[in-house]
Amino acid sequence: MMPLVTMVLVFLCENAPRQLRIFITEKLLPFSLILFPLAGFIVSIAGLVTARKKGKSGRAFGVVGVALPGIAAVIVGIIVGGFLINSAGTAAKQRNNDMYGMGSVVSRGYWNTEYDVSQLRLPQGYDLKNITVSEAELKSYAKSHLQEITDESDRRVKGTYQDYIFLIIRSDEIDAWLGANRPDGFSYGQGYASIVYEQTWEVGATRPVPLDVYKDPSDKFIVITNCGDYKVISEFFGIDG
Repeated sequence: MMPLVTMVLVFLCENAPRQLRIFITEKLLPFSLILFPLAGFIVSIAGLVTARKKGKSGRAFGVVGVALPGIAAVIVGIIVGGFLINSAGTAAKQRNNDMYGMGSVVSRGYWNTEYDVSQLRLPQGYDLKNITVSEAELKSYAKSHLQEITDESDRRVKGTYQDYIFLIIRSDEIDAWLGANRPDGFSYGQGYASIVYEQTWEVGATRPVPLDVYKDPSDKFIVITNCGDYKVISEFFGIDG
């Protein structure tokens, strides 16, 4: 019975709408994995006690019926425990990423595309070597460009501008920053850089989230953002559209 129910739930997970899949994976499937072994365990004990009192046969089957759900429960506990530990580790790793919680520029869509921001996009093969930026310069730049600062270090500053999230990184620290947050480096499409990070999607699953990458005209700062409004991008950098 339990394998059949599990197969049905797995089938639904693959074919149901997202909200139903979340309900199945978070609530229904774990509940069924616990309920059915427990029900078999209780029924087997009741049958074993009845057989002993009335001197009936079938005690061996009762013992097996008690043992198998117990073993199944232990196996399920180990699997679920490992899954939860792994999920907790993945979630902790994602929270430590500087791009955590930024959302996707694609999900917001692109607006005011008549504004030309091509000069601000980080092109493939662009040389950022021999650039030195101080922490003071980073903090000053972030303070003058962001409307609110939410997190900062000597390497990068994260904050908001017109309800979009901007992550400002020192150009001379970009390689070290990528090593800590995105070892695969930038991705390139149509000759311009973007960056992808993993965001929690459903239980035990993640999805890739793309963000756009820009460079300040001074070449001192790399800016990663979920903003797809080219008018806002132009205003952030102080460039006329």
